[in-house]
Amino acid sequence: MSDPEPGVEPGPIGPAGSEGAPEANARVLGVGAYVPSAGLSQEAVVDAWGRSRARGVDAVAVPAPDEDTLTMGVAAAERALSAAGIDAGDLAGLAFGTTTPPLAEEDLLPRLGAALGVPADARTHYAGRSTRAGTRALRAA
Repeated sequence: MSDPEPGVEPGPIGPAGSEGAPEANARVLGVGAYVPSAGLSQEAVVDAWGRSRARGVDAVAVPAPDEDTLTMGVAAAERALSAAGIDAGDLAGLAFGTTTPPLAEEDLLPRLGAALGVPADARTHYAGRSTRAGTRALRAA
């Protein structure tokens, strides 16, 4: 296993009282996903771009004008908390990863935490602008 990336503190991010070194039996308690309901057909892509290289793909999900990675992250996190049976107010930490943040220079975690109801003093980890952002956030958690 490689060394932790700079700025990542070791330890779990989970329900309050779980501070300390990661346990060997650490596990994911709940998973949530969100996919935009709007779609763009392959035919529309071909009409706009003149071609499509996505063989076997009939349509792709497209965010609505008021959706971005933060709002979709909130929806997915709410589903994960529900699946785990955990209240966001009991979390001691929050990690968020996205390849395409909606804001160029702002820390998204205060907005995400406030939308979910995570305590303001929770540990946080943000990973962005990388194809590895999701795995980095999961590893930090």
